Amino acid sequence: MKAEAKNRSRRIRKKLRVDEFQEIGFDVAWKFADDITSEAIDEFIDTFFADIIEPNELGFGGEGDTLWHGLICTQDIGKCTEEHRVMVEKWMSANGATSVTVSELYDVWWAE
Repeated sequence: MKAEAKNRSRRIRKKLRVDEFQEIGFDVAWKFADDITSEAIDEFIDTFFADIIEPNELGFGGEGDTLWHGLICTQDIGKCTEEHRVMVEKWMSANGATSVTVSELYDVWWAE
């Protein structure tokens, strides 16, 4: 059920995360080789944050071992773009991740 913004005060719109407070993000999943070391995984994640997440003011919440999945959204209230999706997918594929999947953009608070 998506909250419809109908003549609501700024405070209520913020509380409901609608209109200017809507947050758009996307899911990402990828796989590493089964024999990857924990040091190599740490290096991959550190480089991912240094190259993609931090410079683009994105946030990532996820987990994994040889198979990872997570959510990418902006660090502040905002909307990820199609360019963010493409950038993440290309970087992952170019840096050793396999089976990379990136979802469509969606409202992270009101996903159906």
